[in-house]
Amino acid sequence: MLKFNLLKFALVIAMFCPANIESVAQKKKRMPKFSDYLVTRIWQGKAVEAKITNAAEKHYRTRFQEAAKKSPNFAGRYHVVLWGCGSECIMGGIVDLKTGQVFLPPLVETIEEQRNFSICQSAYAPSRLEFRKNSRLMIVHCGLNFVMRLNENVPDAQYFVWDSKQFRLLRRLHTPTGQDKLLGSP
Repeated sequence: MLKFNLLKFALVIAMFCPANIESVAQKKKRMPKFSDYLVTRIWQGKAVEAKITNAAEKHYRTRFQEAAKKSPNFAGRYHVVLWGCGSECIMGGIVDLKTGQVFLPPLVETIEEQRNFSICQSAYAPSRLEFRKNSRLMIVHCGLNFVMRLNENVPDAQYFVWDSKQFRLLRRLHTPTGQDKLLGSP
């Protein structure tokens, strides 16, 4: 009798528990989504001038000043501005539309990259940045990883979250160059 009641109890619990509850382990394996990092407000204030504070920003001041006049396209109150620097390169920065402050993009590590606002020096197709007006998540697709089986480049994907001052790396997916052999292609 006790066994039967426990079984009925377990069935009742299973019926009322949401099916989409994720365990901590599942969340760690799951890819970050834009909806995981939503912002609550989209800035709609008056345009402010971009605050140019150093020589690197001065070099690209027109791009930052033009970006400061636009609407937010990232994390509620920022405008991401991108420009090319050759056939295999992506450069850009982020302007806080409320304060005018200019921020470096993700993946900028060396002094030279900081001076040039360089995001990706291996921007082979289909390299790109993905971001949303209402999310703090930014995905950078960058790198040369030609996969013979697919006959195309599969760039690394790097997931960053913006914390109002800088980016924090959440996850990095690398396509190994020996992937063809690993996947069993001739």
